[in-house]
Amino acid sequence: MKTKMGEIRMQRTARAPASPATWALGTSTSLFRELDRDRLRETLESGITHLEIVIPAADPNPSSRQEVVDACRELGLTVHSVHLPFNWEWDPSEPDPELRSQILKKHRAILEEVAAWGPKTAILHPSYEPIAPDERSRRIKACRESLAVLGEAAAALGIRLCVECLPRTCLGNTSAEIATLIDGLDCVSVCCDVNHLVQETPQEFIRAVGQRIDAVHISDYDGQDEKHWPPGRGVIDWDAVIAALAEAGFPGPFMFEVVSRKGEDPVEPRLLSDWWRRKAASLVR
Repeated sequence: MKTKMGEIRMQRTARAPASPATWALGTSTSLFRELDRDRLRETLESGITHLEIVIPAADPNPSSRQEVVDACRELGLTVHSVHLPFNWEWDPSEPDPELRSQILKKHRAILEEVAAWGPKTAILHPSYEPIAPDERSRRIKACRESLAVLGEAAAALGIRLCVECLPRTCLGNTSAEIATLIDGLDCVSVCCDVNHLVQETPQEFIRAVGQRIDAVHISDYDGQDEKHWPPGRGVIDWDAVIAALAEAGFPGPFMFEVVSRKGEDPVEPRLLSDWWRRKAASLVR
């Protein structure tokens, strides 16, 4: 375990600028209303090779997703990351020490179970919401304590814990607050969800957080609140975002977190990979 933890911490060394052409493509399972072997095959055939498996709070039993993991292995898809559950019952910023202890116990249990899948990263929301202004500092302190515990637990399993930037009143809604949450915690990195940022642009966030970003969630929005639209539908300056990630030495994968919503046509994996191919081609002109 010590070796794995050491390997995780070695990632904190400086990274050279990256070439976007080297980034693998990935998608969150949030893309799919129904996920089966055929959908996974379509995903791989589209050029998306990495998967992030969402563990929902409504069904937090990882074993219920074992068929998906098995199919990924058979098809050649990489289970790159897991998204840990989020709601008040999973909130790592819970100020009450006894309640928070139980929350951390549940998160650790999931980390231990999914470690067998071989994920590189685990994504954690730093809080739920709403958070009142007068309780923010108390919750930041509690969240930092939780991140220290879960970051060490994940590192011991060979997993990098990535705390995600969030919108509205959630913790981590600016680069400055993310920096406060991870300051001094070498075993914790950042997931930059570009459609969560409303107090600064995604490229500003990326330049501020820089090489602490080890995961991304890619989707578009209206600049006012999260939408999880396909890229190109909203207001994000994708050339600026990609350039900032490359300058920060982001290693990939370029992980889409687009949501197929009820009442709308489902978003096909091919739409995302085709967008990336067009975007990548425009970057080398």
